Amino acid sequence: MHFEVCPISSKLTSACEPDFTKHPAIRFRKDKANYSLNTDDPLIFNSSLHLDYSTAHTYMGFTDEEFKRLNISSAQSSFLPEEEKKDLVQRLHEAYGMIKCTAF
Repeated sequence: MHFEVCPISSKLTSACEPDFTKHPAIRFRKDKANYSLNTDDPLIFNSSLHLDYSTAHTYMGFTDEEFKRLNISSAQSSFLPEEEKKDLVQRLHEAYGMIKCTAF
């Protein structure tokens, strides 16, 4: 199961405590859950993916490594056809310098 987490809209809709240092995404991060950070209704909440990511970084302690893990997890959990999904995950690994060696 993959969870989509939108910190800004979670706060503005009172779905969680307004203090970002207590946001459930922190627990997801610690537990290495299958989730992604997203933006919900950017026009309504005056938000962007950059704002959600920078909020997670500034208030929740997210690192570049965690963002990489989230993006790969999100790609693996997408509804893309299997070949496209495999290609996307491979591209992310390449972009992040995480190429897995297949040598024996």
